Amino acid sequence: MPRVSDGAAPGTSAETLASISVPDRQETVFGAMDFFDGLPLPDTVTRGYDTLDLLRGIEVFLDCVPGASMVGCAADCGRSASTPTPSVSRPRAAARRRGCSRRTRRRRTA
Repeated sequence: MPRVSDGAAPGTSAETLASISVPDRQETVFGAMDFFDGLPLPDTVTRGYDTLDLLRGIEVFLDCVPGASMVGCAADCGRSASTPTPSVSRPRAAARRRGCSRRTRRRRTA
């Protein structure tokens, strides 16, 4: 049966091994991740799953925003068809619809 050794395989340089090795401690935005022989420690595994839960929650929220917006638009469209929505008063536009100009409005109020 072949033996597994800690040494490099024939033809593998020390630089190659150093470039693919996992550090014992990795600093991330979510905290330090600790490893032993390339395997994460239990605290690191828990932190990793907590991070995934957070990122998936953010993803679900962002995926649902367009749908919630469409529901709000549909509800607003149905409401605005039956009841008038409050709007800003525009006296000039209302006067133009009645066929009045500024001059005739001033004369009428004087």
